[in-house]
Amino acid sequence: EGIMRLIEGHPLHWARRRGPPEPASAAALAQVAQERDYRFCTEVLVRGSALPAATSVRAGLRSLGGSIVVLADGDLLRVHVHTDQPEAVFALAQGWGVIASRKAEDVREQHRRLARVHRPVAVVVDSSCDLPDDLADRVGLIIVPLQVIENGRVYLDRVDITSPELYRRMRHEQALFTTSQPAPGAFRQAFLDAQAQGEEVLALILSGALSGTHASAAAVARGPGFAGVTVFDSRTTSLALGLLALRATELAERGMRAPAIVEELRRIRQRSGLLFTLDTFEHVLRSGRIGRARAWIGEWLDLKPILELNHEGVVAPLDRVRGRERLIPRVLEHL
Repeated sequence: EGIMRLIEGHPLHWARRRGPPEPASAAALAQVAQERDYRFCTEVLVRGSALPAATSVRAGLRSLGGSIVVLADGDLLRVHVHTDQPEAVFALAQGWGVIASRKAEDVREQHRRLARVHRPVAVVVDSSCDLPDDLADRVGLIIVPLQVIENGRVYLDRVDITSPELYRRMRHEQALFTTSQPAPGAFRQAFLDAQAQGEEVLALILSGALSGTHASAAAVARGPGFAGVTVFDSRTTSLALGLLALRATELAERGMRAPAIVEELRRIRQRSGLLFTLDTFEHVLRSGRIGRARAWIGEWLDLKPILELNHEGVVAPLDRVRGRERLIPRVLEHL
């Protein structure tokens, strides 16, 4: 718009109303912050007769994001910023003048679509995979959120509530959370998104012995329109599932088809395992998985159970030690 005004013969004016005009250098007009990736590419065009100076605008935006660009042209102010809070940017812009246009585009979703367009296989995984969002976005994984329930209120895992927030509330607020499989509609949408990005779809799901999530995904995949969807029981969960999903994306990047990827994942699954422990019996007691007497004895003796998720995808006791200092050495003995 500013270029058209110049072509039509209108003079350009800087937004600063007092003192000399700001230099038109790139350094003065843009500040690029690369501390981290932000989710939304946000732009806003503001019109007004008393617009703030570009330096003032940039200063106000620094707490909201990075990759800040501010362009002033007479009674127009154009702002570009990468942020996780586009609504906060728009609210700030309302104080500058009248908002003529605004937009916020999900950069992660754009990257996901672009990354998967030419791959033969699109990979879907449930949110128990515990992979960081930026890594999942970078490799093009489509994550289906499990449902997290507290006192009848349902949250979508990693969407409505983050893992750090969940653990904080469990630790400090004594909140009792349970989980439930995603709704069938969530799988249908994920499979549709994946079909738009790949010729085939491979869904990696947490152990069917632990959750009905695999059965739910398989039921949706048997429905009309999903003939090219393969649902794979990982027989594991957490980062072990996440690593399988990353391996699947690597193989898809090489051009392998879904059946060949499944065979490789089966081979890895048979050679892998997952060991874990409980630092406290408090939460398994509150969820009813053990009785009060066993929990009291375990805490009194400072017992640390070592559990395994075996090749059948079932949690089984493997060993136990007294005290955290003995825990890691004993776990290493089982590797």
